[in-house]
Amino acid sequence: MRQARDADPTTDPGIQAAEALAHELAALVDASLRVDFVRSELRRLGGAGVSDLLEALAQCADAGLARHRESLLLVSVALAPKAMLELRREAAAAAVARGQAYARALLVPEHREAPKRRDLGGRPADPGGATTLGERKSLARRGERSVLERVLLDPHEDVITILLGNPALREVDVLRLCARRPIPADVLRAIYVHPRWVGRYAVRLSLVQNPSLPTDLGLAIARTLLAQDAAMVALATELPASVRATARAHAQRAELH
Repeated sequence: MRQARDADPTTDPGIQAAEALAHELAALVDASLRVDFVRSELRRLGGAGVSDLLEALAQCADAGLARHRESLLLVSVALAPKAMLELRREAAAAAVARGQAYARALLVPEHREAPKRRDLGGRPADPGGATTLGERKSLARRGERSVLERVLLDPHEDVITILLGNPALREVDVLRLCARRPIPADVLRAIYVHPRWVGRYAVRLSLVQNPSLPTDLGLAIARTLLAQDAAMVALATELPASVRATARAHAQRAELH
């Protein structure tokens, strides 16, 4: 497979797109604006362009280019919501057709058997609270700590998505949520796509250490870790082998700028 350092940036469309994206992102500070901008660029590129971009970003990130690691994370976040599913499928098909293994891994999570859990029946984990989905969503908007403690146990991604936007929610609450085992993968994905939280290093580190996190997300996070944290993730035997291998390589790689 061609390495990023061997590609000619004047002719490789993926490298060109990666450099252009890094340049534009340097002028944006607000986390939500950055994700929104990336999402608009991905829609403009289309499936084949997204596949080229991801392949180039992964190769550049793995070569130690820090600015492209950040771009890779933002592209992964922008692609993760269900609303982007069709574009992800188009990009995945292009990656498979072109033999772009890095892009495919970042677009298609590995199939793994979900752990057995008691809280996937569509009911709140705390039956002493509200019982309908609408009531639970209303609770997620409340600011009382006693209510938030209960809502944090809810298994439904829609409830958690509302909760993640609650101004009363603290980072320590999100870290507790990330550390839950077992937990539905869709709940972890909801945390991942929320610009307020995925930009926080401690949240990303907690997410990648959860075995229920989909591998496409874990592979992007692993490339953003500090070397000592990447080494720790590489040793976590309960995590997918692909995530551990990426973390191990990242821990051993020198960083360039």
